[in-house]
Formats: sequence, C-alpha cells, structure tokens
Amino acid sequence: MIAWLAGELDRLRSLWPTLEYEDNGSWVLWRSYPLPEGWTQDQVDLAFRIPPNLPAEQPYAFWVRNGLSLASGTPIGNYQFPSEPVPFSADPWGKFSWSPEVWRPGGVPGAGDGMVQFVVSFRRRLEELS
Repeated sequence: MIAWLAGELDRLRSLWPTLEYEDNGSWVLWRSYPLPEGWTQDQVDLAFRIPPNLPAEQPYAFWVRNGLSLASGTPIGNYQFPSEPVPFSADPWGKFSWSPEVWRPGGVPGAGDGMVQFVVSFRRRLEELS
C-alpha cells in the first residue's frame, strides 16, 4: 500500500473506525450509513474508492447497496441503478456520480483536500433530495 493511500485510510478510520477496506481496487465500505430525511430508507451500506493515483487523481462517485429512492418518488439526478458491481457483495448497487467541487490536496495526507472532505460531501449530496 503506498504511503499516500495508507495515510488517507488512517485519517478516514480515525473519524469512522468501523470502515472496511478492500485492497483489490482500494474500496471502502461504510455499513449502515445514516441517511438524511427524504429517502425511503434510514440507512444504507455505502461504498467508495480511494483513487490509485492520489493526490493527482481526485476521487469520483459513491455507491449504495440495493439502490435508493426518494420518498417523494422524484427521480434522482446523476444516479444509476443498477451500476457496476462493488466488491463487498453480489447485491446490486446504485452509483451517484459525484466529485469534489474543488480538489486542492496538500503535499502530504491531511494537508489540503483529501478523502475525508470527499466523504463528508456525501451528506451534502444526499441532502439535495434530487
């Protein structure tokens, strides 16, 4: 595991110690991620990838197990279900096309933008309810 990836994973686990990591593809799983109001579920398993070329390559997308829908029945923008498989289960996954608005990593993990900021942004996307 390269030093940058290890540093980012350590930072993520310092905030969310129950995150699971799959080395094949650098996938991370957050079981029972709490959803904001407005969705048909209260929580969902959520997965994302740590890009192999951090910090030069910014992270992109996050996935939810078994799909997701809005309580209002409104279609979800920039969302695909089913999507490509995620290594944590054979269940179908839905993919949110999502990337950081700004990506300015520092010279070391923890300086500038990193995976923690990306993961925190999932909540903002899920609060959009569209």
